[in-house]
Amino acid sequence: MGIGTVFLMKGTPLAVRPWYEGQILSMMELVKDDFAGYKEKEFLEAVYSAISNDEAIMEEKDGRIAGMLMCSRGEKELSFLAVHPEYRKKGVAKRLIEKMTEWFTVGDIISVVTFQDGDPKGIPARACYHACGFADDEKLTVFEYPCQKMVFRILSINVMGNLRALELL
Repeated sequence: MGIGTVFLMKGTPLAVRPWYEGQILSMMELVKDDFAGYKEKEFLEAVYSAISNDEAIMEEKDGRIAGMLMCSRGEKELSFLAVHPEYRKKGVAKRLIEKMTEWFTVGDIISVVTFQDGDPKGIPARACYHACGFADDEKLTVFEYPCQKMVFRILSINVMGNLRALELL
């Protein structure tokens, strides 16, 4: 299976948005249990806000969404990352994170909140984030669920399509 097309979702014509919405909700139906506090309406509002702020990236493969990432540039936070189950462990998440790092500069510290170590729901996500260079940080409670912040610092610019050098904090 080859690499899909990774692209920013900004400027997505309104005529094709129903397709994206259907694709996104279809994927979320498969992965929603992996997201504490998931509510469809609020999630779609966040998606369209991220798109309008140029803070959403998607990988499309075989005519459907293989993965999607949303972040906050101002907060320097990866706020959402999901990969369709059929495309996991195929580099989709890494490519999305790599594309996101292009929005930040050397020295920036990017954070993500995920499940705590030892939580069975968090095993795949934590393995993915660790493989991309994130390090464990403070423990938190989000939506009344025990979570953990993970962070990485951008040390260099993206060279030859490789994930930027990241320093464990």
